[in-house]
Amino acid sequence: MPARIRIGNIEYCESKRPNGTGTYEEIVLLYPNKYFGKKESMLKDGYSENTDGSLTKGNTTISASCFAVQECRCLIATIVWNKSHDEFDVNSVGTRAFKLDDTNTKNFKRTLELIEEMNAREA
Repeated sequence: MPARIRIGNIEYCESKRPNGTGTYEEIVLLYPNKYFGKKESMLKDGYSENTDGSLTKGNTTISASCFAVQECRCLIATIVWNKSHDEFDVNSVGTRAFKLDDTNTKNFKRTLELIEEMNAREA
């Protein structure tokens, strides 16, 4: 089923499992990456570049990948499909879904409604 849905800072998408054994569906909160586009200014500010592209200053090391993407992702919930009942479960990561602000809570609920509508059309 997976289609990508983005409403404000909430996104539903398919992701690869870390161990490489397939994919899963998730809902994430996107937020600005404070390191995007800042590599040169951090080098001028005393950070040194390592051979892997990461930057280090004192006990702080920032991965090279931090400078490459405009937004960071925080996993809010995973979607688990129960095909025999043609429905899905929402597995929240701790209480993250309950800690969203009002706008993101509204967008999270609307995203779930759209997932349900897509599922009904495919059934």
